[in-house]
Amino acid sequence: MDKKVYVQEVITMWTKSSRGAPESVTRNALPDAFELSEDMLTRFETSKGYSRVILREWNDFRVDHTVQPFDQQNQYRWPSLSIKFRNNDIIIAQYKYANSLEGVPTRSEKSAVSHELERDKLLQVKFNSRNSWPTGEWYYQLKTFNILLTGTPSSTMFTMTPVKQVHDLVNLW
Repeated sequence: MDKKVYVQEVITMWTKSSRGAPESVTRNALPDAFELSEDMLTRFETSKGYSRVILREWNDFRVDHTVQPFDQQNQYRWPSLSIKFRNNDIIIAQYKYANSLEGVPTRSEKSAVSHELERDKLLQVKFNSRNSWPTGEWYYQLKTFNILLTGTPSSTMFTMTPVKQVHDLVNLW
């Protein structure tokens, strides 16, 4: 079987009310990766898309897990992460925080970080941000991307221990 890149995006969202204890205990205990149901794995393998899990404070951090299709113009691209396919079969994941699209605090002084994907070795990219609603109220996000190049996808492929990690976690005041 030919190898393919699989991506799971996990987004945790919260407000000031669960920023500190005791509510933050629940948020901090949430996993960074999720298993795929057999049905979801089948849909995931046959589509050009990625797994997205969203956990929102205002929904009691209930798991909302879907397979999202890629936009034809932006396959394997998110505001702060892109996956590039080179002609010589090298696949590179590149992280560069996108201040204008992700929120604050700014990280423009940081260089892009690139990693070549290795077959069956999980790469995890994690970063946080503070944003505001149109009302001016703040909300916070933690985004985790689990990225795997494999020819043998499984329901547990994102829950293995990452071999490489890129963590860009800053104080959100």
